Amino acid sequence: MVYEADEELNYSVVGEKSGILIVELNRTFRHKHFSEGSAEFFVLNGSNIQLFFIDPQKRMYHDGTYTSWWIPTNVFIGSLIPVWNLNFYVKGLLWTIIDGRLIECWVLEYRNAWEEYVILYERTSGIFIRLDIKRQMGLSQTLVIERRLRDAGRELPLQATLRPLLAIVGAFSAAALLLRYARRIRRYLSRPREEHGPILT
Repeated sequence: MVYEADEELNYSVVGEKSGILIVELNRTFRHKHFSEGSAEFFVLNGSNIQLFFIDPQKRMYHDGTYTSWWIPTNVFIGSLIPVWNLNFYVKGLLWTIIDGRLIECWVLEYRNAWEEYVILYERTSGIFIRLDIKRQMGLSQTLVIERRLRDAGRELPLQATLRPLLAIVGAFSAAALLLRYARRIRRYLSRPREEHGPILT
């Protein structure tokens, strides 16, 4: 059986009570599957609305699990960050492009014998960017789930793009300096021995 699901999830804060956020999820979906022996795909379209209650100080739902929408910003490589009911390992940093902008993200991973989760969060704000899940469903079947941020409802902070751009500029500057001195050394070594003088001037 071939199965495909395309969903759009729109989250919005609709209220607050005693420090607890009331979040509304509007979900629209299109599910499609194709069974052996059938000549056509079966398609199911639909939508629904759900409410969630979140303590923003603890990142927790009312049932004690942790939200995946954001993480703390004071993390470092090797940290363990709770998401849902799992502990994710902060593996490192990765650059990715969102809306034409290069941003730097924390890479969080969780693995066990049959599934693998990778989540990206923008480094300076902790906002969710991307989720990839691979789950073994049998000896020959793998379920692949992808979730992407389409619109954060606000501009990502300037620092989200500043550090990657500075790193790129620094790398090009270092490469230019190395090339410059490599040429000087090449010219220096190509002179007759008695003409050798200082390389760096």
